[in-house]
Amino acid sequence: MASAKKSELFDTIVIGGHLTGLIVARGLELRGQSVALVEESDELGGSLRPFSVNGQTMESDLALMPASEESAELLQWLQESLGTPVNSETIEAPPATFDSGSFKTFVGFGDRKFLSLNVLSAYNQNQLLELAQSPSIWVEQLVAQYQGEAFTRSVLTGLEPADTGMAVTINGAKTIFGRQVVYCLPSRQLLDDLEIDLVPGRVRQRMAKSRLWTSVYLHLHHSKVHQQSRSLHFLYGSKDDYEPTVGRFFAPRAEENSGQCSVWMGLLPTELADDSEQIANTLREMKKQIKRAYSDLFEDVVAEKIIVEFNSHGLVDLGLKEFGVLPDLPQMYLAHPTLWPLLPLPAALKAAKEALTWADQSLGASAADTEGSALL
Repeated sequence: MASAKKSELFDTIVIGGHLTGLIVARGLELRGQSVALVEESDELGGSLRPFSVNGQTMESDLALMPASEESAELLQWLQESLGTPVNSETIEAPPATFDSGSFKTFVGFGDRKFLSLNVLSAYNQNQLLELAQSPSIWVEQLVAQYQGEAFTRSVLTGLEPADTGMAVTINGAKTIFGRQVVYCLPSRQLLDDLEIDLVPGRVRQRMAKSRLWTSVYLHLHHSKVHQQSRSLHFLYGSKDDYEPTVGRFFAPRAEENSGQCSVWMGLLPTELADDSEQIANTLREMKKQIKRAYSDLFEDVVAEKIIVEFNSHGLVDLGLKEFGVLPDLPQMYLAHPTLWPLLPLPAALKAAKEALTWADQSLGASAADTEGSALL
C-alpha cells in the first residue's frame, strides 16, 4: 500500500466536480473537513455551470423537479445544509406533444417502441416545482464558496487502498491521499479506475449490463417569446428510428426586454456516444422534430450552444449489501446520480445527501476506532 505525506493527505477526496460533487465537497468543508475535489475538465460544475453565448445568458438545464414530496424535501435539505436559498412553487404543467398539425396534451407514447421509453416516461409529469433560481446559480455559488483544494484538468488514472484510506493518482503523475473517497463518476468507470479484484464479479456484471444514456442538449436563446407555457414538450417524428426530443421554454428574465430561452434534449445510448457522427445524427433529428412543431423557431435564434453530457440517464442497480459501498472498500462511497431512480436534477441532490450522510458516519466510526485503539 502507498503511504501519504502530510501535505497530500485529506479527510475526503471527492472525485467529480459536477453538482453532486460540489455539494458534497462544500458540505464536508462546512463540517470542518479538509477536502480535495478532482475534476477532469478545466472548470467545476459540469453541464450545469452558467454560460453565455454572444452576450446572452443561457439556461443550462431543463431544471425539472417533479412536484413530489421527495423533491420538496431535497430542496429544503439543500437550503438548510448549505445555506443556499432555494425557492420554488408548484405549477400545473401537463406535458404537450405535436400531432396531426396541432399541439395536444401528451398522454404517453402508445405502442411506439423507443429504446429510451423507460427513461423518458419519468418526464411525464403533470405538476412541477418551478425553481426561482436556475441550478446554474447553485453551481456558481458553490464554486465561489468552496475553499478547499480543486484539482481541475485532472484525469483520474489510479485508485487504490492506502494505509491512510485511499490513494488517488491524477494525470498519471500526482498522487493524493484521502481517509475516505466519494466517487461521483459513473460506477461503470470503476472498471477502469480500480484493480479488477476490488470489484466483486456479480457487481462487475451489473455495471457492464446497465444501459446508460448520454444527453445531447440544444440550448437556444430567441429574440421573441414563442411559448408562455412552462410545460415539457415531447416531440417525435413519423418513425421510431430516433429517440424523442424533450424540451421546454423558460419564462423571459426580468432583466431582459424580450425573448426567451428554450432547452431541448435528445438521448443516445452511451456506447454510441463516442462516435461524433452519432451525435450529429441525434442533433439533426432533434432539429427536425422541433421544426415540425415550431416551423419558425430557428429563425430568431440569437444564441445557440450544444452540450453533450455523458451518462446522464439510466439506472444502475449494483445490488450491494450496503448501498454505495463495495465490500472490500468501506472507505469509498459511490455517489453518481444514476444510482437513484429519479430524474437527473433530484437524483444529483439525492446522491449528494446520501454521500454526506455516509461521510458523517464513516469518519465518525474511523475516529471512534482510532480512539478505542489508543485507549487499549
